[in-house]
Amino acid sequence: MKSFKDLNNELAEAILQGRAVGSGVRTPSPTRAPVEWNDLKRLESVLDSMFRTAGLDIAFTRHFLERINGSRGYGGTVSLPEIQDAFRKTYSKYATAISKHPADWKAIINDVSKDLNMPFTLDWDGRLKKMIMQTAMKKRDFMSPDPKLKV
Repeated sequence: MKSFKDLNNELAEAILQGRAVGSGVRTPSPTRAPVEWNDLKRLESVLDSMFRTAGLDIAFTRHFLERINGSRGYGGTVSLPEIQDAFRKTYSKYATAISKHPADWKAIINDVSKDLNMPFTLDWDGRLKKMIMQTAMKKRDFMSPDPKLKV
């Protein structure tokens, strides 16, 4: 039986390579059930292990969960594979740059291929900067005064 650490490393590697995560994170069907809090927390722990190398910690809020299961914006609900893909691209392109910003800095992860927008705020927890993911929505012309990190 694989240890939790081995499983986490495999999941992080799958995300970095752009493969859908199958172990531990449910892949939605066309008529998918809503994403559960536990599914989002498992994804969060995988993303934490990946982003920790840049000194960042990921935190999803209940509001974020409500929005990915809702149908705000023209695109409808947001799936876990869409979220993990946006984070994989963000890690590759912006992880180091994000970690250099001060606490209370706000920005938006903007996956242009899926019109997915995920605003976040940086917070300092005493050891790592925490990316607090506030909400998620699919909207082509999402407007905000905060910078967009296009991926």
